[in-house]
Amino acid sequence: MKNDISLEDLVLHIKKDGEGLSQVKMAAKFGVSRRRIASALKLALSVPEAAEMAEADIGATITTTENGCVSVVPSGASPASVGDVYKWGMNGDNVALVVWVDTDSKELGITRILDLSSDDHVLHNTVDLVTFRNWKKRKNLTHVGINHKFIFCLATAKDEKAWDGKAESAVYDDKAGKNWLEIYGDRFISIKESDVAIVEDVVKEVDHKILKSATGKMSECPYRLTVSTRSITIIEGSKVLTVTTDEGQRFQKATEAMNEGDWDTLHKLCSGRSERADDYQKTITKLGFTIKGGYVVMNNGTGQIALGGLDSILKRLEAFSISGNEKGVMALGRFIDKLLDNPDINIMNRVVDFVKFADVEIDEDGDIITYKYVDGDYMDSYSHKLDNRPGAEVFMKRALVDPNIDNECSQGLHVCALSYAFKFWSSGKRLVRTKLNPRDIVAIPRDYKGAKIRTCRYSSIADVTDKFLQRKIPVDFKGFFSSGTA
Repeated sequence: MKNDISLEDLVLHIKKDGEGLSQVKMAAKFGVSRRRIASALKLALSVPEAAEMAEADIGATITTTENGCVSVVPSGASPASVGDVYKWGMNGDNVALVVWVDTDSKELGITRILDLSSDDHVLHNTVDLVTFRNWKKRKNLTHVGINHKFIFCLATAKDEKAWDGKAESAVYDDKAGKNWLEIYGDRFISIKESDVAIVEDVVKEVDHKILKSATGKMSECPYRLTVSTRSITIIEGSKVLTVTTDEGQRFQKATEAMNEGDWDTLHKLCSGRSERADDYQKTITKLGFTIKGGYVVMNNGTGQIALGGLDSILKRLEAFSISGNEKGVMALGRFIDKLLDNPDINIMNRVVDFVKFADVEIDEDGDIITYKYVDGDYMDSYSHKLDNRPGAEVFMKRALVDPNIDNECSQGLHVCALSYAFKFWSSGKRLVRTKLNPRDIVAIPRDYKGAKIRTCRYSSIADVTDKFLQRKIPVDFKGFFSSGTA
């Protein structure tokens, strides 16, 4: 071991030749102990959290960029994903498509491809079993690209329960004797040209024909009724009882009850909102604050802060109260609590406005669930160096992120709402779901209705490419939880 090498020289070696290597492989490559590598990483990586994460997992791989971005991928993360095409061997003459991945058993299923110029036969080959460890050890293993046709067809086959990716043979024939790729292969060229559904409004109105049939019995109702394509309201003295399309099944059942003249059931369904509102008030008192007149007011009397865009929070709270979702209410509380740790008051206002998009979720920890489109091998689409495969943590110094919201494209780590990813999607991309703490957000540029975030840290938590291609994730272009302004 060359443990007498200076840390400064070792840092230079790591930056030059250590990209994408684990600490174990770095130690072997540079002839030093793993402990020495860990010490050098603390100097080499610009973000202390990244160095700590790498030190805790000696098998983690680390990649960096010249502008201070760091990606750390845990040792247990899958080395490949469904739809990946790889080649390996002395001459790169072995080519295969990954058809399934099992992170529990640490196994991959691959089919051999004989002709890389054509992917129309990829479902015809027997599946070979490969462990993560053996896969990583293949010589000259190179990522060729991603086969979107296969992902699209596989998702369709799974929906129809037509083919199990773990079957011994990767062949599926329907009654007509055609495989899924032949049936669906010509339907997907790119996301912009396909028949992917775009959800302009997350809550849909009731069909006029259905409503017209139901309102035919209104004259028989013992209550005063007001009905539209989005709501049914009973006016009973001073009481106003309403059920709306936001309530999903409840609204559908109310429509059916009105159509059948079941007025007692209709009254009960319309009363649900006010009953749940009482429960909601009990729940919201558990939060450490209240929202009054555009201010977040701390319950302990320590002060108040004005936040713009609070309509989006109030609308989410209303939606949770309607459905009796106490966990959702508490998640919003944690979100506000973390947001108040953000050092920039102006960005606090922008973040509150960002969650107007319905496809932007807030998880139980109060973190924001967003999206990022990446290259087929999970590398970022700008530097092509930062690994974003599920499980990765990506960091950079906050001071290096451009806070100017008038700069549309600038220095920083980027995540977005789906409406932004949709506009830039192409057939060579993947879509990953990401998670970030509200305090780590630095800027939300004005372009594209504020659907893009610049941050100093995020986690990649899942590959949702197949769900996106199969129209399983609604895209909210308008900002459903907004007050109607972009």
